[in-house]
Amino acid sequence: MSLKPISYNVSIVEDERILREELAFQLDHHGFRVEAFESAAQLYRYLATRPKTLAVLDIGLDGEDGLSMCRYLRAHDVGMGIVFVTARALRSERLTGLDAGADAYLAKPVDVDELVLILRRLGQRLSAAESADRPTTADLERGPWRLDSTSGMLVTPNDTWIRLSIK
Repeated sequence: MSLKPISYNVSIVEDERILREELAFQLDHHGFRVEAFESAAQLYRYLATRPKTLAVLDIGLDGEDGLSMCRYLRAHDVGMGIVFVTARALRSERLTGLDAGADAYLAKPVDVDELVLILRRLGQRLSAAESADRPTTADLERGPWRLDSTSGMLVTPNDTWIRLSIK
């Protein structure tokens, strides 16, 4: 697999330290910028200042479980890439995970090459969506911009709506 520059982060939430470190090492080796966490609370604190990431979640976590995290993340960012990597492999569990909003569901032990390809595709989607949201020079020359206070989105002169984020 070729190593191309990657412009997005991957955040792993896994409560088993050895698995978390191994997965982070493998993804780092494939060129991803990786942050690893053992709980939902740690991920949420990270996302408060760095929202552009892909999430790799375990389901069976202490405290808030991965399904609840997925629903929360999806409700706050429909474009975020979310992949479950979990020991729960029954068909009904996979369907529940996908129904919660995950883009992909992989059972442990995970094939790292498959995970890498999924993350690359999700990252391309994230990058393409960000590019579509960026104003062009023509937008800047057209006239007044406005902030829609109900949605918290910036509206360009040609009526393109841009989601604002904290950076």
